[in-house]
Amino acid sequence: MGKTKGHYLRVIAKALQEKYLGAFSEDYKTNHEKLKELGMLSYSKEARHKLAGEIVVEIRKAHKREEEE
Repeated sequence: MGKTKGHYLRVIAKALQEKYLGAFSEDYKTNHEKLKELGMLSYSKEARHKLAGEIVVEIRKAHKREEEE
């Protein structure tokens, strides 16, 4: 099983999605580049990777919830 991500990553991912509506997608590489453009976590490449992945997870969860409704 994979490692669990910290609560802070989920909070940051949700906050970024709210602040930059429509800027992120289900594509990891696109999100990673967008985070780099925004200067987010420029001090830590690993944290930026994790955050880009968490944004993908959050977007997929949102799409799944919309489909169920």
